[in-house]
Amino acid sequence: MALESATYIDGLVTSNPTGSDNISQGDEHIRLIKTVLKNTIPNAASAMVSLVKVTRLEDNSTVSIRSASMTDAATFSITKVSATSNLLIQASLFGGLWAYATAQTGEAQVYNDTDTAAIGSNWKAGGQWNNLGSTSSTNNEVRAWTTMTVLESTPLSAGVKSIKIRANCTNPGDGGISTSQSILTVWEIEQ
Repeated sequence: MALESATYIDGLVTSNPTGSDNISQGDEHIRLIKTVLKNTIPNAASAMVSLVKVTRLEDNSTVSIRSASMTDAATFSITKVSATSNLLIQASLFGGLWAYATAQTGEAQVYNDTDTAAIGSNWKAGGQWNNLGSTSSTNNEVRAWTTMTVLESTPLSAGVKSIKIRANCTNPGDGGISTSQSILTVWEIEQ
C-alpha cells in the first residue's frame, strides 16, 4: 500500500490509496488524515468561517474638510462576491486638523454609498486636537492616524459597492481637517 508521510494537508497525496492497495491497510490512511488535520488546524474547537476575499485599497489624494456635516474624504470601489457574506471593514485616515484659536474635534465614518447608509458608528478622528496655546494668527496643525473597524450589520447585496470614508469637524471656520492618505481594508467572510 502506498502510504505517504505527511505532517500538514499539503503533504497528502490525492492518488493514495491506489485501487490495488490492500483494504486491510486503510486504517493507516485514516490515522494519517486525522493527524494531518489536527496538525494543520490545531485549535479548531468550533466551526470555522471561510474567508471569501480580502481587498486593500489606498488613496493618497489630499482632501480638505471644512464642514460640520459629514463630507467625503475618500471613495473606494469594491466587489462583494456573495450576498450572504459579511464585510469586515477597516478604515484608516491620516490627516491633520487645523485649530487656529479654538479646540477642534473631528469625526469620521465608514459609509456605504451604494445603499446610502453608514456602516458602524462614527469614530473620533484622532480624538480631540486642542489649539495647544495657538492664537488666531498661527497655523497650528496636529497630524495623526486614526483607524476604525466595523462589521456590516445587514449583509449588502453582491456586486460592485462604493464605500466611503467621510469626516467632519466641529469648528470649520477655524481650519478644518486636511487628509493626505486613506486606506480601506475589507475582509469578506462567509456567515
